[in-house]
Amino acid sequence: MPSGTLEVFLVSASGLKKVDLFSKTDPYVVIHCGSQNQKSNVARNQGSNPSWNQRFLFYVDDDVQEITCKLMDEDIGTADDELGTVTIPLALVFEMGKTATTAYNVIRKSGRIKGEVKLALTFTSKRGDSVHGKADNVQPYSMLNQASGVQGPYSSASRGGWNEGVY
Repeated sequence: MPSGTLEVFLVSASGLKKVDLFSKTDPYVVIHCGSQNQKSNVARNQGSNPSWNQRFLFYVDDDVQEITCKLMDEDIGTADDELGTVTIPLALVFEMGKTATTAYNVIRKSGRIKGEVKLALTFTSKRGDSVHGKADNVQPYSMLNQASGVQGPYSSASRGGWNEGVY
């Protein structure tokens, strides 16, 4: 597998399970890539169809083959609820350099599909060459946490699925 930077553009989700009895769901996403974890903003009071439009940068080394997105519902005073997970293989983005915005199935702990999350991926090789030409705007790994949309560390580990539909 190649090494370089992976940009994840988290767009939105739809059809997520409603887990709060008296209020709207406040969803957020924890993205796990290798040993790195980043948390999205909380989409307050957006319910089952949140929108983030947020970018994240990860350093990818030879061992990374997939990313995992864990969708959560923020709760005040109690533990956050898990809405489901998505696991996305990276072979296609390594080969093509980027993917269009794609909808991936959100898999609940029960194994059932409930909702989808939409995101796009862009990979830039460590050598500075992307599949489609030279990448002039690659930031060194030490600079990644200073990029816009990049959040601090947050832990997660889970499984999920993907839907090949492109939007």
